[in-house]
Amino acid sequence: MEHLPSKYMWKKQLKTSINEYWSSIWTIECNTKSTLKHLSLQKDPVNNPHNIWKCVRNNQYDIKKAELKLKLVTGTYMLQSTRAKFSKNIHPNCKLCNESEETLEHFLLHCSNLSDVRQRYIMDKLFKLLREIERGGTINVINNELLLKII
Repeated sequence: MEHLPSKYMWKKQLKTSINEYWSSIWTIECNTKSTLKHLSLQKDPVNNPHNIWKCVRNNQYDIKKAELKLKLVTGTYMLQSTRAKFSKNIHPNCKLCNESEETLEHFLLHCSNLSDVRQRYIMDKLFKLLREIERGGTINVINNELLLKII
């Protein structure tokens, strides 16, 4: 008990230990939980809110949009394919287009009834952003899984 740390050093060490613990828990859960496969892992998730929350303004509409985005990213948004897993009476096909099973990929990338919305809000902004990153070049998206992660 001769060399007790100062109050400041003790608080700093405690905070660092707690943050390291929760960062390791976060990393393990992101790697093991299927619902978090579309959520991009960021550096220091304990002290920095996710990018979805960083771009939210302080109004009810933006907060609702962010909640919806997080549900889609974490796989907790109830799509028809998810509902069909829990009930035999529910068909997994998309209620908007009725063309195929309503999965996250179908909902965000392929649903014909959402193509106008997708083109206006997602694809135009996405490709503009990618062009800015590449300074005028185009990036070929390898597969739909990668495109979903980028969105």
